[in-house]
Amino acid sequence: MARRPEFGDGSAAGRGPTAPARPLELRRALAAAAALAALVGLPALGAWAGPPRRYQGSPVFAITLDRVDPDAQEVALEVYDRTSREWRRAGAFSLRREAGRTLGGSATFRAPAEGEHFLRARARDAAGNADPRGDDPDSADIVAVYDATPPVVEIVSPTRAQVLQPGAELMLSWRTREANPAPAGAASVEVSTDGGRSWRTLASGLDDTGSFVFRAGESGGDALVRIAVRDRAGNRGEAVAPAISIEAAPAAPPQAAPAPVAARAEPGPAAARGRNAHELYREGASALAARELVKAQKLLREAVAAEPDLEAAWLDLSAALALGGEFGRGREVLERAERKWPSSAAFPYNLGLVLVRMGRPREAVAALERACRLDPDRYEARWVLALLALDSGDLELARSHWREVARAAPESSPLRERSLQYLAASEP
Repeated sequence: MARRPEFGDGSAAGRGPTAPARPLELRRALAAAAALAALVGLPALGAWAGPPRRYQGSPVFAITLDRVDPDAQEVALEVYDRTSREWRRAGAFSLRREAGRTLGGSATFRAPAEGEHFLRARARDAAGNADPRGDDPDSADIVAVYDATPPVVEIVSPTRAQVLQPGAELMLSWRTREANPAPAGAASVEVSTDGGRSWRTLASGLDDTGSFVFRAGESGGDALVRIAVRDRAGNRGEAVAPAISIEAAPAAPPQAAPAPVAARAEPGPAAARGRNAHELYREGASALAARELVKAQKLLREAVAAEPDLEAAWLDLSAALALGGEFGRGREVLERAERKWPSSAAFPYNLGLVLVRMGRPREAVAALERACRLDPDRYEARWVLALLALDSGDLELARSHWREVARAAPESSPLRERSLQYLAASEP
């Protein structure tokens, strides 16, 4: 019998065992663990360890085989049909032969639409024997992810045009929505001083949700700043911040003789407050990323005190407190921030996670539902709501939340796959 061929060229040289579907006896410990994972940005609980994925912005995928059974006469390329739940033939590999033996092969797959496409190679020998493979998608060798949609980038701050003095600093912050985000370093900051006709890069290798301090130059004029983000497939999304106008520095009057040295004026309270807050926030965010929680809490508290309108600092402070086990203080910060920014879904979402950790499921549900009303596509909140509903014994409510996760989550999300598994397993 023909043995299973092995994908090459980085496609699927090997993979670990696939995690089986969990039974439905999920309880509060599971909900709390999921909430903490979401809060700290770790992979979601129950993430499916499936075959490797290849991301492309074009629909044609070139696939190679490194090793094939020398006796294989044909290797078919198969794709999993999610509608019929069956594998169907999508083509055949062109095999490399030498002295009558098969050494490898190549094939192309054209994705019919954007999304995930589960592929596998299946060999047959001269007698028609095929390598044994399962009928479920777990037997895939690779997942071809066709993604031609650019990331959606949103400028969080500033929200209106700015007038800056030469040398002044302005905190820019942004967030990105993307089904297939790049692992790290996907964002860059670019500036234009000719109305957008040409751009130069100020910084690169930044997170797709993050911040950057823009420093005004000494010469006056108008500037445009944009954030560019690339996803795993190489698609580029952009957002331009509100216009920045830099006032020209006043020219010094001509002097017949050297002017006396004047005492240097100290910056006004507003300028000092803004500059210090940005510096404190940058250092605090870096400490939080490094899990230096005590340092992060101190710096982010100082940033919030120095600039109460710095939204990102409030959010990071709440995370630093919760990760440090100070759930009560984290709750206080989030409740104040939610009152301050009532249209933001981020604060009630994080508040719900903190309340789960505090063992207050009813209040957690209320907070998470507020987040869903503000952002109906926040599928992570629906996932935690489903676990809380299951914990309370309401399977139908849990199923309704799983359906929302399956609707809103990108196809590549493990939460979507897990929700579909739970829906199938809990059908009456």
